[in-house]
Amino acid sequence: MQRSNPMKTFKFKALSAVVAAGMMAMAGAASAQEQFVVGGGATLPQHLYNDTFTLTDINGLPGFEAYIGVGSGAGKRAFFNNDATEFGLASGITVDYAGSDSLVSSTEAANYKLNDEPDFGPLIQIPSVLTSVTVPYNVPGVLDLNLTSEQLAAIFSGAVTNWEDVGGPDLDITVVYRQDGSGTTEIFTRHLAARSSAFTADNVFWEALGHADESDLDTRPGNYLPSNDLGTEGSAGVPQVVYSIPGAIGYVSPDYTDEDDNTKVARINGLLPTQVNVQAAIETVPVPTADEDRQNPLAWGISNPNPSAGYSIVASTNLILSQCYESEDDTASIRDALTKLYNGTWNSKIVQHGFIPLPPVWANAITATFLNHADPLELSVGNPAECPAGFGRPIGDVD
Repeated sequence: MQRSNPMKTFKFKALSAVVAAGMMAMAGAASAQEQFVVGGGATLPQHLYNDTFTLTDINGLPGFEAYIGVGSGAGKRAFFNNDATEFGLASGITVDYAGSDSLVSSTEAANYKLNDEPDFGPLIQIPSVLTSVTVPYNVPGVLDLNLTSEQLAAIFSGAVTNWEDVGGPDLDITVVYRQDGSGTTEIFTRHLAARSSAFTADNVFWEALGHADESDLDTRPGNYLPSNDLGTEGSAGVPQVVYSIPGAIGYVSPDYTDEDDNTKVARINGLLPTQVNVQAAIETVPVPTADEDRQNPLAWGISNPNPSAGYSIVASTNLILSQCYESEDDTASIRDALTKLYNGTWNSKIVQHGFIPLPPVWANAITATFLNHADPLELSVGNPAECPAGFGRPIGDVD
């Protein structure tokens, strides 16, 4: 699915490689009694998770290992296949959780229920924070770019290829897109699909435009990009490329841009992705309350692809985990981290990274369902009634 022309590919894997190498060294020194909670996936929340989860320390035990950003698609594969090699780690290390902006699909949930639930307990998908997808741009002479959703779709589908066509200077547009399986791409295209028939929601950019292969973006009639389009892997690469090329535009998480600065990121339908504007777009998304919905992991992802108010491109980034873990230390570390995430302990860090804490109604519902052992549904992580000693996601061989 990757292009044969390396000149059109920008890869920014150095940070993940360093993290992975460091983790392998740490894992190799660990004993079976000294387990780290291992996870990774979406690059959108990578900085946030490494500023919070790694601080977790239960009674002097290791807590969380560094979160490895590899993209939502690879993160979900790592979790559902229990395959640490997706993170660049040695096989045999247990993947305890994944971060993903891409929602768990009905197929993924069904496969987990059939193959994994008997050994690990029910699948849990919960939103961690609210996020926007910002639109960084680099158009000389333009310091207050404002695009409608329809103009945005026209640019990213290749229907518009010159800034002059959307009120800017006579300058070719360079579209910068995520080349890896990306939940940020899914959130972005989910909105574009709600406003334009050129798109479907997908975590692979070219597939969202109806193409089977990346090379089809500029060789097949229909929805295609000009030859100067650029693919990059990971969130960090997008603004690096956009701000280095006049005429470029991309999409990225708010943690990698200044979401309040209209000279750097575009307004969409007149609004910047500020905290107030993101909250306004999410207010109408209902919390699962019926028992049937509370037991359904697909019901817990927050998505509003075409909001009637607020910033237009919003969603939650999510955590994917199992209810039961063989390691009591892992269970304690995960419960401690989730408690801090939802009781407000980390709210200031969430805001510092450009994200928004969940509304109290959502945080309280998650706490009641997935952290309260007294809840009658018995879905809480490590619930002793459902997770007897020695049952759950296995302790990996890290000796």
